[in-house]
Amino acid sequence: MNSTTSTNNCNNTFVLSQNQTTDCLLESPSSPSTHISNSIHSPNHTTQQRLHIYLSHKDATATFVQTANAVLAEQRRNIVSLSPLRKYLLRSDVLLAIIFAIGLVGFYIFSLFSSVPFQSRATGALLEGLLIITAVAFNCWLHVREIKLALLEMSSRLQNTLEQVRKYGIDDSQDFCFPTTIPTVSITRVVRDGTVRLLPSNLLVQDDVILLAYGETAPCKILFLFATNHSELIKMEPGQILKPDLFGSLSEPRRAQEAFGISTNGAYYFKVIESPIKSIVLSALNSSRPETVIAHQLSLIDTIFLTRVIWITLGSAFIVNALRFILIDPHNIQSRANQAYEMLVNLQIYILFPLIPLSYPTLSLISRSYGNAQIVCLFEALQSSKTAFEDKDDVDEFDAAPAPTKNVTVSWAAIWSKFLDQIIRIDISFLARTTGLIESLANTTVICSIDREGTISAPLPSVDQIFLIEESGEPVILDTCEDRTLPSGIRFEDKGWIENLPLLKPLGLGLLLMTDCGIHAGRRRIDSHLNTQKIRIHGCICSARQTCLCRVGTEIGFTKDAVDQFVKKASIELFAPNHASIGQCTSDYHLEIPSMISHIFHDNTSGSFQLFSEGNAALILESCGDFWNGHSLSQMTETVEQKIWEFYQNAIISDLQVVAFAYRPIHYPSKALSQGTSPTTPIYLELSEADSYLNQDIPHLQDFSASSNIDDTAAIKSIQEANDLDINKSLEAVSNPLFSRTCKRKARDRTISKIDASAENEVIDGDEFYQEAIKGQTFLAMASVEFTAKPNVVDVIEDLGLAGIRFVYFSSAPERESKAYAEHLGLEIDWNCCIILSPEGVGPGYSAIHDMKARLPKGVNNIRSHIMNVDDVPLHVSLFAECQPHSIREMVRIFQEHGEVVCCIGSSLNDLNVECFAIADISIAVDPLNFQSHQHGPQIGPLSPLVVAASFNSSPCALTLNVDTSLYSITQIIREARTLATNARQGFIFYMGCQATLSCVQFLSFCLLLPPIFSGYHLIYFAWLLLPLISISFLFSPHLPDVMTNMPVKNAEHLRDLWRFIWYCIVRFTIFPSIICVFVFALVLGEIHDSKNGFELSNNYMGVPWNNYTQMDQSALLFAQNYTLCVYVLYMVGISSTYLCRVKSIFERPPYMHPVWCFSAILSLVIQAVFFTISVIGNPYRLRDISWWIHVLVFCGLIVLIPLQEFVKLHDKREWTQFQKRFKLEFNTKLGMHSPI
Repeated sequence: MNSTTSTNNCNNTFVLSQNQTTDCLLESPSSPSTHISNSIHSPNHTTQQRLHIYLSHKDATATFVQTANAVLAEQRRNIVSLSPLRKYLLRSDVLLAIIFAIGLVGFYIFSLFSSVPFQSRATGALLEGLLIITAVAFNCWLHVREIKLALLEMSSRLQNTLEQVRKYGIDDSQDFCFPTTIPTVSITRVVRDGTVRLLPSNLLVQDDVILLAYGETAPCKILFLFATNHSELIKMEPGQILKPDLFGSLSEPRRAQEAFGISTNGAYYFKVIESPIKSIVLSALNSSRPETVIAHQLSLIDTIFLTRVIWITLGSAFIVNALRFILIDPHNIQSRANQAYEMLVNLQIYILFPLIPLSYPTLSLISRSYGNAQIVCLFEALQSSKTAFEDKDDVDEFDAAPAPTKNVTVSWAAIWSKFLDQIIRIDISFLARTTGLIESLANTTVICSIDREGTISAPLPSVDQIFLIEESGEPVILDTCEDRTLPSGIRFEDKGWIENLPLLKPLGLGLLLMTDCGIHAGRRRIDSHLNTQKIRIHGCICSARQTCLCRVGTEIGFTKDAVDQFVKKASIELFAPNHASIGQCTSDYHLEIPSMISHIFHDNTSGSFQLFSEGNAALILESCGDFWNGHSLSQMTETVEQKIWEFYQNAIISDLQVVAFAYRPIHYPSKALSQGTSPTTPIYLELSEADSYLNQDIPHLQDFSASSNIDDTAAIKSIQEANDLDINKSLEAVSNPLFSRTCKRKARDRTISKIDASAENEVIDGDEFYQEAIKGQTFLAMASVEFTAKPNVVDVIEDLGLAGIRFVYFSSAPERESKAYAEHLGLEIDWNCCIILSPEGVGPGYSAIHDMKARLPKGVNNIRSHIMNVDDVPLHVSLFAECQPHSIREMVRIFQEHGEVVCCIGSSLNDLNVECFAIADISIAVDPLNFQSHQHGPQIGPLSPLVVAASFNSSPCALTLNVDTSLYSITQIIREARTLATNARQGFIFYMGCQATLSCVQFLSFCLLLPPIFSGYHLIYFAWLLLPLISISFLFSPHLPDVMTNMPVKNAEHLRDLWRFIWYCIVRFTIFPSIICVFVFALVLGEIHDSKNGFELSNNYMGVPWNNYTQMDQSALLFAQNYTLCVYVLYMVGISSTYLCRVKSIFERPPYMHPVWCFSAILSLVIQAVFFTISVIGNPYRLRDISWWIHVLVFCGLIVLIPLQEFVKLHDKREWTQFQKRFKLEFNTKLGMHSPI
């Protein structure tokens, strides 16, 4: 066994919990106080040149900023070189708008020379042309601006973080505790300023010197420092695990490192050859997210309008007007030549102008900005609110109900501020433009959890079971559970656990003695019960070793008085990197370097020394030859050991971690312990391949009755004093001369230490003492710990399924372990429910017989072919096992290829999540630790390294959840996003319907040989003022109760029911409203001109060239147009009341339930009344000139219009219900080709 005290190990000078640092990086035996630059005396000059001295923290920070800035600068140069303006100007609608503007200006010039008398509408045409040119120019600027802002959004967020780092720097002190053994926190030991400290991996820079121990993962491309020649250079790629076989080219890597005067103590020194921040920034900047569902739908509608509707309408209008021009009084064509321009050019402009929604870009920007502001403010309010999420009062607990919500108040001032930030500048607090925040949240169909610890489970595992052995050799298993009502926060589920108190007492005392988390931190604490012991610096250990189990000791009954009399004198850290159990691991998921940590305590009351150990089950068992049965010692037989291993194996399969505990008294301590001069830092011991406790010829236990027992007849009144736990008396049997013979029954050899066999005057000292002290221990217990799901996670997953959102968990564990944890989440774990993503020949593979029979694909490379040739089961399962970052990314892409809108949630401190965050439709980072409190208030000092690391890792994420925020916050913002998206969609349909109706009304007037019903400025006034005002009000419609029980549409096969919606539009807008408006226009025009019928009306107006209208003719036409516009606005307001809810009738959801719409509707009518009044000032015609029955006809038409709208909605509701049933059936079906019937 190799041993090295910690005085020669700078690694152990790093104490995270006490903010301690050291002035020495590594000490040379010849010069203990020399820095690394003086301590390395390489016999090989080439190697010394290859060795880079550690960086200072200041220089490393500067390099970090410089590296990231270089990547961002290149990105900005590429963005500046883009020219989206040309592409936009070549769009058909933009070209047509420019042509329209030129045509209208041309009409004004033409009228100056050909119109007698001059037509006032020619002046209006000039203004209309100028307004259109202005609108086109503004839209061009807005389009280019939005594209560039979207491209700059990510880089601006990264640049802002870099600017903060440059301005304030990164804090080099470590004033907080955090777990370092969970995969969701990427932490590396780095040498900075001669000190070994923990640093987030993405903050490493080129030429940094880092330390890796066996079982740890390379954070980036690194190079082993101490190879003796170029042929033996050892490089590691990101994600590669350091294993002993890596040093195959170096026969003795330890000696190679120690040749430079640097001891290893389990750690090896590497140099960073590529800064991780470079790949992280590139991954964030080069994100390639799919277009959102709404963007695809708008693109399809845009294509249909630009390639079909506009040209069909233009052709039809031109044919009709050409026939009017030719066939009406054909013998007088020459005399009406001055009318040709208006009939063959202007009329086509007025009929196509409504189909080119020039106001839509501005309307879209306002809608999106408001929606994003609403989402972000709600999200912030949910995170800051401490109230609970509650179901509605009218929901029965046995019924399928939507997710509970939290009643929070969102400040309108905050919404307005966020809204302006979106309109005016880039709001880097969330990636609204890059991710399509509202659209992606509203249409999310899959939520992927790409990691576990701190994301969907607690950051550290909690105790699940306690394994004890009673006198008969039978195991006693006590289940525990969380109970926040108790002071300890935990309780034993078995009410009769007190009967096992004698078994628990040694364990309870040991648990309290071997922790530093603070058992008196209070009943309520914001941090996890974390044991900050530094044993992990020598090798990879499981997370359970950093979990403090002091709560179990507290629940047993121990308090501060029980541990105050003990003083820790020494700690021993034992590692076995070549242990046989390592080779038995079939998956890297279970990889752990067997280790054990032992603490020697001095009992101030009795003056005795006692050793408590905890660690890997294999090492603990090797050091134990007997076990504590609650009354005395019993021999560790093969039967007992088999039961211990059965519990261990069952726990591992169930995705639990196991920690074993042992104890022994020290009757003959070393001189250092006796004199109080023991080392203040842990002693590091390493078990070589040849070392084994069982290879020694050791006497066996013979007579267990001779051991001194605890007085089990004494009543235990209180377990507050350590004297109630006099374990020494029961363990004196170790040195009893009666144990000199071997038992006749076959038993496990008991390892007797030399310090037990030595006499009092033969004290063993030095390193040998610590090697012998950990032998001859007594097995106490084992504890299985598990990662428990966060509160409400199971309910959240169930509610997501009700909302049509599949929750997918990507597990790095093998199938059985993955299913064990998935069962705790409430996911299905039967057949056809788990797919393994590791390639063939890698990992354990499928273990369940039914999974093998189902012929599920193995390996992410086989998923696409399976979906194409077999079935789509991979798109319906919620559990994937043996996942690596690249396979998770590929599976996300497969989901997206098949129309799924993917939302990824993962740790903000896991470097491996960045690329997956960047390709998902939308990503939500979760802070796995409670470190964001350092961000509150104005920044007055250096930034926390964890905050900086999280900022870069979560840069592609739209939102970030605090560690203590309920996942119900996600369901509530999805509900809000669905409501906003649905309302916006209804407003857009209404907007397009009104625009199409204007064209239809114009076209019908041409077919009936009437003058244009609306002039250009009427169209602009309605399309740019009244219509946006009414459409925007849709956004403020309240939630529907079933919004979170509806199935979302997929991002595929968009608008399959497009023709159905076209017919709806024709019935709701075109047939009745258009005909009524044309009919009213004709009646009013006839009334005020004393015409008798439509034929006379046509001849009357068509017989006079339009360019020669008298003033009375122009006044009559203008009055009729304004009156018809009032009717049209009234009808559109009436139709809008039925568009507030797609499938709910106005009797189920009355318009008065939408206060913002009510205000907009009334305001629109008032504005129209004012517009009409101003327009007819000076006009000789008045409303009294119109017959009363025309007014009655208008209001009767409105009464008929509403039931017509409801009839169409009823048909749409039936189609919508069938769609929901069909998609829910598909969502809940997982049967594949090979599924049993």
